[in-house]
Amino acid sequence: MTKVIEYNVSWDECMADMQRQPNEGWDSPSSLESDREAKKFTGTRTFDEAVQIAISGWDEGRDAIGSGVEFAKAKQASFKRPDWEYGVAGQRACVPSYCAGVPNHMVWMDDTSNRNAMPIVKIYADVGAAWFTSAEAMTRKGSAIVALIDQIEQSGQRVELIACKRNQTSGYEYEEQRVFITVKRADEVLDLDRIAFALAHPSMNRRITFRIMELNYSKNVSGYGGVRTFDDLPANAMYIPPMYGDKGYDTMDEALETVLGHWNECAANTEAA
Repeated sequence: MTKVIEYNVSWDECMADMQRQPNEGWDSPSSLESDREAKKFTGTRTFDEAVQIAISGWDEGRDAIGSGVEFAKAKQASFKRPDWEYGVAGQRACVPSYCAGVPNHMVWMDDTSNRNAMPIVKIYADVGAAWFTSAEAMTRKGSAIVALIDQIEQSGQRVELIACKRNQTSGYEYEEQRVFITVKRADEVLDLDRIAFALAHPSMNRRITFRIMELNYSKNVSGYGGVRTFDDLPANAMYIPPMYGDKGYDTMDEALETVLGHWNECAANTEAA
């Protein structure tokens, strides 16, 4: 039987764990690499910089995601939208307005009596990526996912977003690590700073999830294992698989098509259930 370790936490709990040091058995933790190649690979100069961005916000990523949402809206409106009202407080943020600095960027449904009846869409966004996947493609994937979330919530549904990763290892005390980090609860508004880092920054995979393994495993035996897809998530949840290179995310057009394809697959599975 495969020996599995599962890390299932909230975003705040994950950020608190990032203050802990790797286990002593890790001689050269990859999460701490700080040379020029590490910057190209992770998008940050140091581990501390990655954690700071994760907590405080990633301006560049927020702008890129805002552009992705606008791009998606220009292509098509995939969901029927209810009547929304705008103000400084509300149920959710209007992503383009937030990115543009508009004060009245929060929106709420005109008929608030329906809020508790909104169906919840659970999305598992796999942040795993093979070593040859480019940082740019990761950002396009994250932008496409946020564009989809924005459209789903504008349709009157609520989204619970879980960043996940599954990797298999050999020679360790565990043969598989499964990571689940709740980035957004269904009752939370869309925090673009948090989601931009969690879904679109390469350091989420190449520093944060590496540190999780450095905390869970007692020593480094043979690297960080191989990225694997999940095959046992809830049937009615949407799952966006890990990346094996840039395929499907070479352009923003491709990224949107790929993510919408997974959404349509989820909808078909739900109807068949």
